[in-house]
Amino acid sequence: MIKEKTSLSTGLFDQTFKEDNPELYWIFQISESDISYTLLDTSSNTFIGLQKCSWDNKLAHQSAAERQLSEVLPDLAFLPNSSQKSLFSINNEVYTIIPKSLFEKNQLENYLKLNFSAEKLENTIPHAQLVESIQAYIVYAVPMYIQETIQQKFDHLKFSHHTSSLIEMNLLRHSKESMLSINMKDAAFDLYGQNEGHFSYMNSFSYASAEDVVYYLLYVMEQLELDRNSIEISLYGEIEENSQVYELLFTYLKNVRLGGQIHQMNYSPVLQKIQTHHHYSLFSQYLCV
Repeated sequence: MIKEKTSLSTGLFDQTFKEDNPELYWIFQISESDISYTLLDTSSNTFIGLQKCSWDNKLAHQSAAERQLSEVLPDLAFLPNSSQKSLFSINNEVYTIIPKSLFEKNQLENYLKLNFSAEKLENTIPHAQLVESIQAYIVYAVPMYIQETIQQKFDHLKFSHHTSSLIEMNLLRHSKESMLSINMKDAAFDLYGQNEGHFSYMNSFSYASAEDVVYYLLYVMEQLELDRNSIEISLYGEIEENSQVYELLFTYLKNVRLGGQIHQMNYSPVLQKIQTHHHYSLFSQYLCV
């Protein structure tokens, strides 16, 4: 398994940060192995803080995973007070996309059963989120222990799925282009595609090696009839220029580059310490605020 994690357990916070600022919006992203959050000052559209904590994602029992999450939350440097709003983005691969014209609210479980095993959906709660730009719903599963733990500890929260903002952000940044975007995570990656500014593809893949990433990417490109010598591919998330994935992608593809920061937003100077393509899916969640 390839691991390219950056430790931010202590966090990065602007010197002007005030915890009781009523203009703060807390944006969390949580998976079954980590939780990260950024602080958005909505008065200036500025990200002013960031922290990430990870834990063992191979815990044998749900009770152990729930205990781990409950222990990690109090260790976060800052948490919203009872009057501050927060967004929780669920970062997982258990989702499907349903066109708005075919969507029925009472069929969420059945939509997920078409794509995932009963074992994968055990002890989960189905959610749905409308993505206006593609006129479709993302139907996704939230592990029950994650939802219950969060709801017990936070007020004024709402849920989102991490792919919703990836879709919205790519359409916003590449309004007329044909391109692919890869969001690398620990042992999985999200692959987004669009044709001449129109959404065409979104899926997530698990991987154990750099070769797996290239295999899935080339397979999808073949299915979408994309030219590997001309299509532009942007890389985000947990990937570095000296990584096996990056080097292997350049072996097979011509137009691969690391993505940059979100130009529509401002970043505190303290956040300039991180690579511009890191935490892209977290920062993109501002579109759901």
